[in-house]
Amino acid sequence: MEYTFTRFTGMDYLKIDIANNYGKDKLNWNERLLWFEFNKDKLDSLVPDAEEPALFYAGVQAYKQAVKGNPIGYTISLDAVCSGMQWLSILTGDRSAAELCCVIGQERNDAYTAIYQYMVDALGEEAKIDRSNTKRAILTSLYGSERVPTEVFGEGELYDTFIETMEEHAPAAWELNKAFIDMWNPSVSSYHWVMPDNFHVNMNVWGTEEETVHFRNQPYTVVTKVIKPTEKGRSLSPNVVHA
Repeated sequence: MEYTFTRFTGMDYLKIDIANNYGKDKLNWNERLLWFEFNKDKLDSLVPDAEEPALFYAGVQAYKQAVKGNPIGYTISLDAVCSGMQWLSILTGDRSAAELCCVIGQERNDAYTAIYQYMVDALGEEAKIDRSNTKRAILTSLYGSERVPTEVFGEGELYDTFIETMEEHAPAAWELNKAFIDMWNPSVSSYHWVMPDNFHVNMNVWGTEEETVHFRNQPYTVVTKVIKPTEKGRSLSPNVVHA
């Protein structure tokens, strides 16, 4: 059985959603639709084995109603492919990064696996790192995190290889990501920018203040979140990118 779609129907998207929630979200569109066709007569029995059983069950119930011709109003979910890198590559015109995360090109690439494999090739020893931890380092670093990549790779050769790999294969995206960190101003309590559609964004900076209060002769520290300047911050990258 072959599927060749230039545009999916609502039913196609529902089938893809069900396949995704079973755990087939790494397959291409055609393979997910084929999986559904081969399993559509036994979907109820697959609920216990689904990666997201509640969402899988909900999708199956929606499918049953849709087959009957009933309006379902069901909202499917599709995860982006490394959305941080996608937007950074778009903002900077970084073709190398854009190809890694499916912004351009015909292949369904996985940026996390690609960066992992580049690191393995550079290190020459696969046992030192694994794909899941490498993904965690990439995902968080693209939003300004330095702590998580350091937790994953330490501060030696592995960490240096990670930074070099990001600089080589996502050069402009990585530079903009670093620039957001450098843009932080420790003397301001809010940031403002204007979107292309003239929507004005205001982002407050949140810090904490501590106060000691006494109750029955015992001191207690109360921590309150307040709008105030902070010495460091990493919220510019995720907020600007996803705005």
